[in-house]
Amino acid sequence: MSSGTVTHKRKEPAREDEPIAINATRSFYAASKLAAEMLLGRYSSLFSVIQLRLFMPYGVGQNDKMLLPLIVSKVCEGNAIDRHEPDGFEVQSNCCGRRG
Repeated sequence: MSSGTVTHKRKEPAREDEPIAINATRSFYAASKLAAEMLLGRYSSLFSVIQLRLFMPYGVGQNDKMLLPLIVSKVCEGNAIDRHEPDGFEVQSNCCGRRG
């Protein structure tokens, strides 16, 4: 999983076919994501590699029933977050009557 921050900052929407400026100034986070993309690319001859670049998967205005806003609200309200040890993570939600 990569990040949309690896692309060049500009006002126009990023395109999948545009070249990435390797030497552009970027945050350590974006640089590490780009380095991981480049490293994984070298393994594509050995096994399938799929690189996904997420653009802002969370932030202002997101539905308050989504995972990250739900976790933040639980922490702010002092409510427990049940991780269902040893191999799970679950946050209770009333969204659609399911647990998510």
